Amino acid sequence: NSYSSIRQEKMSNPAAVLFLFVITAVLGESLYKKLAGPPSEFQYFGRPSPFAAAQLGSSLILPELEIGLLNENEKFTIPVDSCRVLIVSIYHDHGLGNHFKAVFLSPNGSVITVDKAYNGEYGINTGGMFPVSSYMFLNPAIGTWTVQLKWKLFNSSGTPNLFSGKIIPAIAFDESSTVAWTALKDENLLIGQRVTIEAMIPIPGTYELNRGHAIPLTDHISEAELTLKEPNGKFVNMKMNDEANDGLFDAYFTAVQPGIYDALIQLQGKDSQGNSFARSLWYLFTIVEPSLNLTGSSSAHMYTHSVTNDDLINIDVGVEWDTKSDDKYRGFAQVWGTSTSGNESMVPVAWVSGLIDVQKGQDSKFFLRFELNSNWLHLAKAKVPLELRNLTVDETKTFISVVMPTNIPVNQYDDRLKMFEPINSISKISYEMRNGFNVYRHKYSDFSETGALILVHGYCSSDCPFTKDEFTDYAVFEDYKQSRTNMEFSQKILDFANDNGITKFSTVAHSHGGIATLNLFTYFQSGYDATTSGGRKLQSIGTPYFGNPFAGFIASLGSVLGIGCGTNDDLTYDSANRWLSKIPPETQSEVYFYATEYKDNWLLDRFCFPGASAFLSRPNDGVAEISKTKLPYGHHIGDYIGECHTVFMRWPPQCQDSSRNKEINANAAR
Repeated sequence: NSYSSIRQEKMSNPAAVLFLFVITAVLGESLYKKLAGPPSEFQYFGRPSPFAAAQLGSSLILPELEIGLLNENEKFTIPVDSCRVLIVSIYHDHGLGNHFKAVFLSPNGSVITVDKAYNGEYGINTGGMFPVSSYMFLNPAIGTWTVQLKWKLFNSSGTPNLFSGKIIPAIAFDESSTVAWTALKDENLLIGQRVTIEAMIPIPGTYELNRGHAIPLTDHISEAELTLKEPNGKFVNMKMNDEANDGLFDAYFTAVQPGIYDALIQLQGKDSQGNSFARSLWYLFTIVEPSLNLTGSSSAHMYTHSVTNDDLINIDVGVEWDTKSDDKYRGFAQVWGTSTSGNESMVPVAWVSGLIDVQKGQDSKFFLRFELNSNWLHLAKAKVPLELRNLTVDETKTFISVVMPTNIPVNQYDDRLKMFEPINSISKISYEMRNGFNVYRHKYSDFSETGALILVHGYCSSDCPFTKDEFTDYAVFEDYKQSRTNMEFSQKILDFANDNGITKFSTVAHSHGGIATLNLFTYFQSGYDATTSGGRKLQSIGTPYFGNPFAGFIASLGSVLGIGCGTNDDLTYDSANRWLSKIPPETQSEVYFYATEYKDNWLLDRFCFPGASAFLSRPNDGVAEISKTKLPYGHHIGDYIGECHTVFMRWPPQCQDSSRNKEINANAAR
């Protein structure tokens, strides 16, 4: 049964919803969590290496072609090197599906028989499906193949085919030893900075060395080119060079526009056996305005919370801020204090983090405010002066740092802090020390009524992916056929719960929904915090917590074919790594996640979707790579065989497993 009856009861009593806004106004609280933790957790919040977001693949993306009545005999060539399976996928307009025929010619000109063909639609989720025809070849002949696309002049009823449209060929060299690698070299992605893109054919097995920077094979690449689509739509072609003659090619430019850049890297050369190869990789990244800078001023003052009676410290960091920019950022800092042991050395106190709004002081100057519970000073036996170390400030769309890690002393204190001495004996870290005062926890955690299980879809979904009648006391979140940032997605879920009077809830989320729900639970006060049943607050399936390699290709497909829900930079390896680097282990530990993968069937009949093989590492569910679903401090329930990410794939969709859905429902916190 759905949550509708409970929803109607709550909505009939508007006090349940109004309370949230009244208490917020009275207490002056924003509904962000004030995150903090002990110095022993400093190690979990390092800056991710850009090489950890490197793209790898054995694929080739060819330029778009026009096909139709006026272009009835288009063709393209493929340099085929040694691989186990060759998969040629032709993505095309909806109207072209049955109107062309692909003929494959071997290096000697003879026609090659297709071992298996597949026609269908592919997408990350059901709201933006791309028509594709895939052709599979087992142990393909090495050499240059020719693919002829022949237009069918008449359809089955004898009437002329007057359609025309565009196609994009994508080729996968499955189980090839020639794997391409590319990554950004730079961490500073602000306007005016130099951006360098690297590429290589790496030595197998060296992908995880040197913070993710593989070791290149020399004398493999003969030509490397970068095609960069700038935010204004302009294309720029650059030659990539190997100046050190070590096999590592790069190209660089100075970023002068904010927005999303779509990079296509094309590599050509000869493999270790002397066979010609060609590889392509997409890399999507964002450049942002330097919208905020530190002024060097900082201050701290203490006050007593009106509900908890805890003594709290507001640490205000002066900033210069572009008022045309978003006023919400993600902040992080280590707080260090002065030891009371007699030597007055600096000792670690706690880390502080969370969403922080730019505020305007009485002097009309802007500042960012961190909150620290004074019990952290008692626990560390520390007092003022304080210092913020490794202070970073990230924008909240792609989590790019507008303030890189820096140390600043706190240079002004009120009288209470000047007189403060750590005398309390703290034996336990409380919830309020870690999260601040929580409106939902304070008001609703003692309510005896049952909370809701909210079913959350993913990026670009056209409907709820779960079989709804296998859940009880549920509510269905609906924001279909959309591409949202993590923050936008989180806010939509929170608004849905608040608008419907759902003050206690847990979630089960699919795909990108799992990232959004973890983001919501981490940074926002919500109905998650009122659930005290002891069950699972966050459950997910098929969620690529470390990103997805499709972002660049999906963006290009969408722009060429006019299909899909648009670009989502938060789903790239790059942005996902930056986002996850500041998600505390304690909040991750509330997540219970499932993953699925294709069945190890006959070689040409096992993949969830053949066309996805051009981009995904194995194993995968047709969209999410299993290695990218492993949330480091979450609870991994298991990888299930023979299920795919969504409908229209080789194996059943992962959200419609009846047994698992009932397990999820039974374990959900309410």
